[in-house]
Amino acid sequence: LSPAEKLLKTVKDENQKSELILIYRYARRLRRLINQLLNLSKLEAGKLKLNTKAENIIKLAKSFTQSFESLAKQKKIALNFISEEENIEAFIDRKKFEQVLNNLLSNAFKFTDEGGIIKVAVCSKQSAIGNGENQEIANCQLPAEIAIFA
Repeated sequence: LSPAEKLLKTVKDENQKSELILIYRYARRLRRLINQLLNLSKLEAGKLKLNTKAENIIKLAKSFTQSFESLAKQKKIALNFISEEENIEAFIDRKKFEQVLNNLLSNAFKFTDEGGIIKVAVCSKQSAIGNGENQEIANCQLPAEIAIFA
């Protein structure tokens, strides 16, 4: 990343600069993927430490989902957040939770065609199983659905 950053500061040609920006983005993405693999191996070895605290996952998931609204408009995809509840407290590692949501939403956008719908549903497991309306979400039968149960 450092050499790419240095070149970006010195290159004046716009075509070369746009190519360098692309290289820089791919390098950052590769670094994130490597870090995720390292975290996965730590998790499997039982050495990954989670920094958990009580969080309202409804508020957190809704806020994070809303950060994808501009991408949804750009790709002409409907993005819906669904929750019958306003507050579900859960002990989570906020950073890991956001990382999982980011991966799920990124994949949903990657595999959803223009005009498609991405739904993020957050509810308690009891609510999902006990309510016939949520049964479809609870069973993950809808395409491009992201369901979070607490």
